Amino acid sequence: MPIIHKDIILSILFLLEADNKAIDLETLTVCCFKAFPSKFSMDRFSEYPRFDKVEKRMSEIELDGLVNKDEVFHYKLTDKGVQWVKANPEAFEIIKKQGINFDQMVNYNIGEREYEIEVKKLKRSDAYQKFISGDKENISIIDFMNFLKVDVYAKKELFDRKIMRIKSICLRDMELKDIFSYLENKYSVNYGNFGKEIEKVSTSKRKEVKNA
Repeated sequence: MPIIHKDIILSILFLLEADNKAIDLETLTVCCFKAFPSKFSMDRFSEYPRFDKVEKRMSEIELDGLVNKDEVFHYKLTDKGVQWVKANPEAFEIIKKQGINFDQMVNYNIGEREYEIEVKKLKRSDAYQKFISGDKENISIIDFMNFLKVDVYAKKELFDRKIMRIKSICLRDMELKDIFSYLENKYSVNYGNFGKEIEKVSTSKRKEVKNA
């Protein structure tokens, strides 16, 4: 029996430990492409993954009750999905034998050298400096934006990617993990709530200019 897209996607999710944590669509697509490039590549540009192939299948897999999807298109395996993989191990076994470093891909493919550079940049940020000096209450939304490397024009897709990338770095460093957790609770990393905080700042600035 031939291995189909559904087999591969569910097996990849299991290898990414999606029974315990949610996996974003981009990471899932790239991992599927790495494991089976011929099945998940663009028609004319075979060196690149084709996201719609995975996204379309995810809708079908979700309807089958094998995964749950949140509002930002992150997927977790249901108990039914885990049992499905265990009952259909062919694709899973093939992928495991390839020896692909999925852990690194979940961490946005950040190697050790790039990770060290990014950590140094984050620790030079105003948000970090205020946090470690005991002045965390005065970390502004602007400081948080600079920490995340986003601006007021960032669209939801870019915003979510930035959040996931910075978070993946911060989780590997105890000090950065603490500051990310604090800022996440203070300002929220939900795109809609983040936008409301930015609007508050913009409104305040407009009032200052008007009253000047």
